[in-house]
Formats: sequence, structure tokens, C-alpha cells
Amino acid sequence: MSRYVSFVYPALMLSAGLFFFAYPGQNVDGRHFIPEAIKKGARAIISECPDSFHDGAIQPANANSPIIVYFKEVQKKNWRYCTEIF
Repeated sequence: MSRYVSFVYPALMLSAGLFFFAYPGQNVDGRHFIPEAIKKGARAIISECPDSFHDGAIQPANANSPIIVYFKEVQKKNWRYCTEIF
């Protein structure tokens, strides 16, 4: 497996094997595009936490969905080294 991965936001640019960031923006909430990212074959999804989740919560991958990791304030984190997570 390659140490380098590609990350993408918005979902329009997503292709199979990429990581998708899903968080609320000024005009659009990227979390609404999670189903589209799953259909397009996202390798993993990094999403802003819903209120009921804690920072770093993981929804394991299954046959119909990639792994989804939830963080608070996704857009403010340094993702430079997140390949160590995945």
C-alpha cells in the first residue's frame, strides 16, 4: 500500500480510492454528500462529528460503506500526517 493518499473536497471531484472530507461549510454541509462519496468508492470518510459522537469516533467499514472517522472541527485539524491513522 502506498504511503501517500489523495484527499478531496467537494464530492464532485471524488473518484474511487480517495479520502473524502465531509464538514459544514459556509454555503453547503459536506456531510450531505457522504452517500454520494460511498457510491463513488471513497476509501475513507473524515467527517465532522454529529453532537452524539465523540472526537475520534470510528464507524467501521462494512460491505456497503468505507470506514468513517468523526472529528470535531475537521477543517481546523492538520491532516498532513493522517496517513498514520489509516
